[in-house]
Amino acid sequence: MDTYNIILADDHHIIIDGIRSVLQYTPFTVVAEAKDGQEALDIISQNPENYQVLISDIGMPVLSGTELCKTVKQNFPYIKVLMLSMYGSELVVEEALKAGTDGFILKNSGKTQLLQALEKITNNENYYAEEIIPVIYSHLKKEKSNTLTPHELEILKLIVQEFSREQIADKLCISVRTFDNHRIKILEKTGCNNTIALVKYALSNNLA
Repeated sequence: MDTYNIILADDHHIIIDGIRSVLQYTPFTVVAEAKDGQEALDIISQNPENYQVLISDIGMPVLSGTELCKTVKQNFPYIKVLMLSMYGSELVVEEALKAGTDGFILKNSGKTQLLQALEKITNNENYYAEEIIPVIYSHLKKEKSNTLTPHELEILKLIVQEFSREQIADKLCISVRTFDNHRIKILEKTGCNNTIALVKYALSNNLA
């Protein structure tokens, strides 16, 4: 049976002790612990090959769990990350998903769910607590609705190239009013407030 070394990051020692106890006599062993995200990152960076799993609280001092997850996934993508939280709110879950977490469970989960989550993520699958599935669906739906269409991307590129609204309308054989409607939709989807912000968004996301 494969065994997995875990680093556990949580600023509540009682949580660390509880998880250590739960994982006794299982293939998962807590071999390192940290009281905040920065300490966890420092420990991982010293010998990243020592760890297969990071279990991290989301709300921690110095460096949050989501920032820790994001950095670990960027630098050590082979380390699986399971996020823990007291709350399953849309904002918390969205931040965890954006950070690249492999799994997410609530802190009131029992031993069975914790083990299921660890087994899933170490098998290159994702695991999300049943309570937050509706939040994930909402997040995915929102992401889909925020995706620019090919036509909107074409308009965005022309905006970045500093063509006027009349020139863009002429190039695309649409009315100026139709262009204005598309521009408003693009601003909404990208979360930008004006053309300058839109240009910066396009350049930073390699869309133009």
